[in-house]
Amino acid sequence: MTRRKPSILIVDDDHEVADTLAYIVGQGGYAVEIAYDGEWALHLANRNKFDVIFMDVLLPGMNGVECFIKLKGVCPKATVFMMTGYSSEQLAAQALKKGASDLFRKAVMPEDILAKIDRSSRNAVLVVDDDEEVRDSCCAMLRKSGWKCEAAEDGETALAMASAKTYGAMILDLKLPRMSGIDVFSQMRGAGVAIPTLVVTGYDRDYPHMTDPAVLGYL
Repeated sequence: MTRRKPSILIVDDDHEVADTLAYIVGQGGYAVEIAYDGEWALHLANRNKFDVIFMDVLLPGMNGVECFIKLKGVCPKATVFMMTGYSSEQLAAQALKKGASDLFRKAVMPEDILAKIDRSSRNAVLVVDDDEEVRDSCCAMLRKSGWKCEAAEDGETALAMASAKTYGAMILDLKLPRMSGIDVFSQMRGAGVAIPTLVVTGYDRDYPHMTDPAVLGYL
């Protein structure tokens, strides 16, 4: 079955930048629409739930961060990349804090743009760890590389999430409260869910080595 290519929205008040980016994306075979301001972006998003959005940080009227927040309400599953050609670190930081996937300069190369779209269209990585700092750090690194990431703090939550949607990979801590990582993995497999998994052991020898083909390796 051929995977559907994601739909793309480009939001930038600089017509030349927006049109050039749309041309690059279109050359990659993606369906793309353009909005030159935030209001029109919201109008388009209400007609078409976009998968990936490229959003200029500095827009007239409604700035890029304000528009980003409203767009996420309309397209909650969209991956949003913030763009800037100027020094606007404060606005950029706000967008990243509120869930934007990445920030890049408008001079980025075409192949980098297409690579970001390709990665964003893949299924998210599920990080399962009871240590909040570890979860946040792991997700931050994945998102910085253009990957979607979701997190679970215990086995029960991970099982519920894995039964509700498909994940492209899982990073699984073996030491979890109430239910060990091995139990989580075994129950997923028993339910017919096979997620390629990296196992986090913390060098603990109390757990047996997992030989299931879905286990990619140990960290």
